[in-house]
Amino acid sequence: TKDSAGTLFHKELARQIFEFVTSLNLQNGIITLIDLYALYNRARGISLISPHDLHAACSLFPTLKLPVSFVKYESGLLALELSHFSNSGFISRIRSMVEAGDFPLTAAQFGASQKLSPVLSLQFLKKAEEEAILCRDDHLEGLRFYPNLFLPSSNPTTTTDSTTVISTTSSSSTNRPPVPSSTANSSSTYSSSLLAPASPQVPSLPGSSSLMSPSYPSL
Repeated sequence: TKDSAGTLFHKELARQIFEFVTSLNLQNGIITLIDLYALYNRARGISLISPHDLHAACSLFPTLKLPVSFVKYESGLLALELSHFSNSGFISRIRSMVEAGDFPLTAAQFGASQKLSPVLSLQFLKKAEEEAILCRDDHLEGLRFYPNLFLPSSNPTTTTDSTTVISTTSSSSTNRPPVPSSTANSSSTYSSSLLAPASPQVPSLPGSSSLMSPSYPSL
């Protein structure tokens, strides 16, 4: 117990936990800290350990040079990985399942086929998504994964070209080509005619001079 072991409690607990995990004969070589906490306390029966004691004991694995790793995933999930654990092995299995047409994949479905807990199988599905093997469908019924038929990353050249086309289109409307001289002259003539219209000229009629200055008989 913790009272009898004193300062050596966590070191002795770390060795007991390693022996217990080894006795489980984990096929995949990995177990979450939550599952380990439940299984280990169930096996002890009495003198149960606290989550803090379990975490402190697992943190001593590198110090005691035990062949087990205490890891933390990006989601915050804590797990123990034994020496025969292979992360690439799970990725290869996911790739094989996708190529065989076994999709969509869910965390519960993949966990049942690989004897993993759903929370742990979800980590490997997300890892396969990061490697562009899967793409997700955040459905109302849950998170599903499908084969990634899209490009893993956008082509920067294509993005640059599209940007250049847009910028070129916008600049063409700003920098207009010079107006031909003939057009410019006609435009200036038209504008000047609008600003200063020419006076209307009255056509000359026959005998207009006699009309303008009539002759009267002398008295």
